[in-house]
Amino acid sequence: MSFKIKPENNILNYSSTEEIDYKTVTNILERDHFVCLRGLIDPVLIDESVQLLKSQFDAKKDRKNYPSNDGYFPNFQRLAIGELGSYAKFMRVFFNPLWADDIYKMHDHFKTMIKIRNKLYKIDENFAIDNITNGLFTGARIQQYPRGGGFIVAHKDTNASKAVDSFCKNSYYQVLLIMSEKGKDYFNGGGFIERKENRIYYEDVFNKGDIAIYNAYTTHGVCDIDPQEDLSLTSLNGRLSAFVTLYESKPDLSGES
Repeated sequence: MSFKIKPENNILNYSSTEEIDYKTVTNILERDHFVCLRGLIDPVLIDESVQLLKSQFDAKKDRKNYPSNDGYFPNFQRLAIGELGSYAKFMRVFFNPLWADDIYKMHDHFKTMIKIRNKLYKIDENFAIDNITNGLFTGARIQQYPRGGGFIVAHKDTNASKAVDSFCKNSYYQVLLIMSEKGKDYFNGGGFIERKENRIYYEDVFNKGDIAIYNAYTTHGVCDIDPQEDLSLTSLNGRLSAFVTLYESKPDLSGES
């Protein structure tokens, strides 16, 4: 019998973070390496954040380097292309730390995601929300994979997983928020995980506003977004997702995923 995971079987519905059954969540993560939490963030609010992102977007603000190396970044955007020191990728990153202005109205969503992340790690739910804690900070950000070929190659989050080894060795979790709709914002490609030589495109089933979680054992990436389309870097289009990864305060962030 061939191995096959149906992503729809990994969706858990909750109306608040207080309802989350973390034992069930971790059991699914141990079994399949990924899970989806639905009902915690209103897709209408995601649309509002996306519109704010688009209204403030200016490709001239793209930069290649980080404005500081101490973890206390301001709001800024970075165009990440290539594979130097990390994974091959083509994407844009909008850093929106919780100590900076809430210019996209994303901070409440980030706090929900951080609470879930910290609960999974069994640490204080306010750990590293808006400051550097024990040498770690939250890399709160939105990532854009533009139509015309945005992607990140299949990989595991080896660098980010090392950051949590001191308190949760071999138990790394990536919490991401889906902010776009396949079939509307883009049509081909998208986020995937790989399990036993099978590639699962979870956004065929997961929706805008869903929180997807995967663990350290998960090979994942983003397959080329609408590669047949003309590329435009002067408009905000394609696939969007948000992250709250824990990083070291003087990190090499060249491999955001």
